[in-house]
Amino acid sequence: MKKTTLILLIIQIMLYNHFCFAQKHILRQITFSDSTHDGYPYWSPDGSHIIYSSGSRSSCTTMKISEKGGTPIPMTDYFSQHAQWSPNGSYLAFDGEFGTRVFIASLDGGTPIRVVPENIPIEKSGLPCWSPDSRRIAFHSKGEIWAVTLPTGEYKKIFYLEGKLLIPFCWSHDGNNIYASALDTVTQKYDIWKIPVNEGEARQITFLEGRQTKPSISPNDSLIVFTSDHGGNADLWVMSSTGGDPVQLTFYSGDDSNPGYDLEASWSPDGKKIAFSSTRSGYWAIWIMEPDIQVIKEKLNIE
Repeated sequence: MKKTTLILLIIQIMLYNHFCFAQKHILRQITFSDSTHDGYPYWSPDGSHIIYSSGSRSSCTTMKISEKGGTPIPMTDYFSQHAQWSPNGSYLAFDGEFGTRVFIASLDGGTPIRVVPENIPIEKSGLPCWSPDSRRIAFHSKGEIWAVTLPTGEYKKIFYLEGKLLIPFCWSHDGNNIYASALDTVTQKYDIWKIPVNEGEARQITFLEGRQTKPSISPNDSLIVFTSDHGGNADLWVMSSTGGDPVQLTFYSGDDSNPGYDLEASWSPDGKKIAFSSTRSGYWAIWIMEPDIQVIKEKLNIE
């Protein structure tokens, strides 16, 4: 077989596998406002609804929508973004005051409560994320990862690494680890780190070229979905939570008038769906993927 023929055959096989893998995952759009930027989706504890940030940097609020779609409902009437629903279903944690304060708000109503004091500065958002027992909130302050224990008001620096700016995105469901993205201040490269909350050694778990960020862990702590531009475009990738080679999950490249972005993935509580923000419709909207978990596991060579 000639070398050129062999190369063409390999390319055809790769494209076929790419097409088959992409087609096994069901995609559907659930928000349709082309006048707002909808992003950072997050599931309600029972999996029936999704909250998301809607608006702009100067005017943003938190909206709620059924995971089946429908009419969005405002959750807040004040500036709020990057909201997460507490696992016990009682509170929202979010960035307020244009990304300079971290608040919690009761879903029963009332005035939001600031949970990070002045002496721990928040700049360009703290990205608060709940522990699985709803007792602690992790956030970042100037690239350091901190956590506040709500019943006591105790603050603790979880992790700091010279030359890295760290942003927490989720806790493991056993509460032992935080998954964060880390920006290398010299190379400007992002990677994902697994950081123990109490004891153990933090370690980098992604090693692709490009930027790897915004991880979300599956409910059984076995898989991580994250955003990477390793394939030349910002798409969703998935990997084992213990590390190893990831596989690309979405393949949306967009066009000259609409660069393709799939970002900010969030795993549903039952592990069967992934919400994410995307420009697939020509504007920023919330989409839901129903991934073929068996195919993913086969690709990752895990049981």
